[in-house]
Parts: sequence; C-alpha cells; structure tokens
Amino acid sequence: MKEWEENEERDEDICPLCENHDVEENTQEEELKELFMRCAHLLRHRKEKKQSQHRVLKRLEEIGHVHQRDLADQFEIRPASLSELLIKLEEKGLIERTRLEEDRRNIVVSLSEQGAQALQALQKKEPQKSLFEALDEEEKQQLLGILRKLKENWENEEEEPPHPHRPHHPHPKEEREED
Repeated sequence: MKEWEENEERDEDICPLCENHDVEENTQEEELKELFMRCAHLLRHRKEKKQSQHRVLKRLEEIGHVHQRDLADQFEIRPASLSELLIKLEEKGLIERTRLEEDRRNIVVSLSEQGAQALQALQKKEPQKSLFEALDEEEKQQLLGILRKLKENWENEEEEPPHPHRPHHPHPKEEREED
C-alpha cells in the first residue's frame, strides 16, 4: 500500500504531489522535468477530474446511452479508470449503469434525470477560467510551438523498455491495435 494511502488524515483522492512544495535546486534539465511533471500533475488532479466528469455527462446527453467499454474507447482511457469515474457519478445519482440480460459482462451507461439537471446547471454557470489565463497571446503561441516540438521529438524517440518493477500500461490505442 502506498504511503499516502495509509495516511488517514489525507483526502483519499490526494496524492503526495498535490502537496505544495518548492522545486529543489536542480540542474536546468532536472528543473524543467520537475516543473513539467508538476504542471501535468496539477492539470490532471485539479483541473481534469471535474472536466472528465463533465465530459462524460455531456457525451451521455449527446448519445443517450452507450456500452461502458465503447465509452472508454471514445475517451481513450483504460476501462478501469472509466469504471472508477462512473462509480463516482453513479453514487452521486448522475448516471445509471445497467447490466444487459443477454450478456451480464456488458454494462450500458446512461444519463439520469438528476444528471441531466446537474449538466444544465453546469452549463448555465459562468465559463471556467482558462487553464492558460496567466499567459498573454504571444506566450501561448510560444508555448504551443515548444510543446509541439517536444511532442514530436518524444514520439520519434525509441521507446525505452518498461521499468522492471512497474507494469507497462499501454495507451488504449496500443491495446486496440494488438487485437
């Protein structure tokens, strides 16, 4: 069990990187990596969680109902991650999940009446702040260029072998290509 999971004083959804801490004095390369990882972490844990729930509700509003595994494919996330998100939405009464009689392994997900009302209320609220509001237009363009360059470089690098002590979790697209 992870250290942060054992600490009962912490919120169960918070991990150690969520705590405020300063970047230690590092080489420029280490500091860039640390800041990049910290920004990615903050984006994922503080901004994206609520957006993910909103995206699922919005998608269900658009299509009515969908098989859970198809929804995972559409969002390009692991089925286990989607399942965790859906459990939270179901506990809040925002969605309904139904097992199919003909194949109990298949689950159909749909928006509940309460979920439709919550989605309408969210859409009436003032728009969320931009993630990049701290940047002016020129800085946003510079950041876009830098991120595109990094992404292209990293995608063209040879993939390192998986760490011997960590399981390799392929991207959902990789899983589909192997099938």
